Amino acid sequence: MQTRTFQITVATNGLGPVTVNDHLYGLEFLLVDREDLARLSEKWTVPGCYLLLGDAGLTDLPYIGRSHDLRSRVLDQARDRDHFTRVLFVRRTTAGGFTTGDIGRLELHAAMMVAYSLRGGPRNINTPDGATVYPYEEEHAIAYLESLAAVMTVLGYRIEVENQRRIECLQEESLARPHGALTELLAEGYLADGMKTVAWDANGNEYFGRVCADGTLWAAGQAWTDPNGAAAALPLDEDFDGWQLWHVLTGSGYRSFAELQARIVDSK
Repeated sequence: MQTRTFQITVATNGLGPVTVNDHLYGLEFLLVDREDLARLSEKWTVPGCYLLLGDAGLTDLPYIGRSHDLRSRVLDQARDRDHFTRVLFVRRTTAGGFTTGDIGRLELHAAMMVAYSLRGGPRNINTPDGATVYPYEEEHAIAYLESLAAVMTVLGYRIEVENQRRIECLQEESLARPHGALTELLAEGYLADGMKTVAWDANGNEYFGRVCADGTLWAAGQAWTDPNGAAAALPLDEDFDGWQLWHVLTGSGYRSFAELQARIVDSK
């Protein structure tokens, strides 16, 4: 297991914000009590991500968000929401700071990591537009997760980075295949390029995707060659069969990929 060194700064009386610096990736984390938000420094009027936390670190589910102005965004959240008592901010201390793609991917991967670790998902999930993401930003977001996981573990959350490794393996397997598993459904006319797909979790939350001409399924910011991979990338609290999970709207209502595939089998 690799070890990393973080610099932690606290007040001598143990009160007030706690700062954690990861100099390897140029990350700065700031843990602030809700009542101290009004005194937050102007240096936090920058792009980054934030987690709204409660008192019970082992059980309370965080709200995960991103903003181009962290300070203003979280002050707005403090006026509209009452479920949190602390906020964990993260920004980059490098000259360029976070890019739009950086914070979008970091938010998405953080949501997946928390969901698989806590088996309940965050309170809020915003899936960024994959079209704005460059490959290097994807690599950066994965690297930043280790720092975030370490900080959240210190705060009392049972964060399992290995669950993120599972997602990465599925992604690698997906990219290794030249064509998607939906090719036959496209050829038979049950699906079409650009057709919107939808999945529902046990709580009724909706997740959207899109059928691509090469038989892949675009979901969670990337193309998957198999519906199971696309399902595993969603922040669900249990494992699902992707063929049963993803649906498209047909003339007879919503039908799963599994139902459409069965029609092809029955017709042969």
